[in-house]
Amino acid sequence: KPPRPMAKDAFVSSRYDEVERSVIQHIEAKGRIDHDWIAQIIRTSMSETIDYLIANQATAFRTGYAQFGDIRSQNFINSIASARMVFRERAELYIDKLVRDTIASLRRNVRNDSEESIIALTKAVFDTLKYRTDFIEYVEVKKAQSLGLALSIRDSGQRFVMIQGSGGGCEQCKQESNLDSFNMIMDDVPPFHANCECRILLDKGSRGL
Repeated sequence: KPPRPMAKDAFVSSRYDEVERSVIQHIEAKGRIDHDWIAQIIRTSMSETIDYLIANQATAFRTGYAQFGDIRSQNFINSIASARMVFRERAELYIDKLVRDTIASLRRNVRNDSEESIIALTKAVFDTLKYRTDFIEYVEVKKAQSLGLALSIRDSGQRFVMIQGSGGGCEQCKQESNLDSFNMIMDDVPPFHANCECRILLDKGSRGL
């Protein structure tokens, strides 16, 4: 199972843990699993994490942009407005997939048997998918910060920014590359995976992010 990099303020992870506890309590109270009720609880509870995640991304974006840009400028105001739409699209996509996969896995793997068996299998499903909550928070918030930094470099007049590889295990992390800040999307900026330590640099002598 992939490692779980912990976010500083792991609200999505905490909410997922709360959902698991609610599901287990319901099973203990009823002595059985009600998949339809559980699906509704998961959808409702996890949908509430989307706005929180977007707020964290916006804060991270502001922090990144402030390194080389003026957060009082019109450029920043325009950039954060566009970025928020991207953040929402990505947050909804990731959270929706987590919700759908959790519900599908419960339906597929947990049948009404003994209460002990139902609870054990339910816990196994949540344990298998928990790493995704930390991944969503860590990677998406750090990407937002990197995006803000890259855009601040662009708005300072430099078209290309450097992505310094961390020398990690994946091919993308082993090399340095130049990013065209006029034609980039959020997927183009680090981190590229849960353990990625790649950084955006203004130039080879910059300290970066």
